[in-house]
Amino acid sequence: MAKQRAWRLIALVSSCTGLTASVLACSTAPAESTAEAAAAIRQEETSWIKDLGARQIDATISYYGDGAVLLAPNAPIAQTKEQIRQTWMQAFASVPAGATFSAETSKVEVSRSGDLAYAIGTYAFANPPIDRGKFFDVWKKQADGSWKAVVSTFNSDLPAAPPAK
Repeated sequence: MAKQRAWRLIALVSSCTGLTASVLACSTAPAESTAEAAAAIRQEETSWIKDLGARQIDATISYYGDGAVLLAPNAPIAQTKEQIRQTWMQAFASVPAGATFSAETSKVEVSRSGDLAYAIGTYAFANPPIDRGKFFDVWKKQADGSWKAVVSTFNSDLPAAPPAK
């Protein structure tokens, strides 16, 4: 009788341990599906592109998370929000008035863990044709559930200008 109780207790403990492990494994899965996360990031990219085209500096900076970096062409790494702001201000100032900006996100990939993602796409400045190229943004899910860019880079498809003589 005592042996039966001991075996029942062992079976109960084993079952509870297995159930606990299963619950914990399920609880580590992201609450948001990767498809939902990708859709949210695409929406963020679309809004960001609109704000870039309108040269809205404060709105442009708002897409970056704390500790983000911007790797812009022909500029040092911008490692603070103020440096990112200055880099974008210089970029905006280098584009002639009346030039139009367009961009399109072509791919968003979300990590299996659901907390990191990347987006790639293309951009163009036109009227007159000024530049066209590609961009790459790394997004990180924030504690509040929002997504912020933590690494952003872009570069031109056009050949480099010849050296000055």
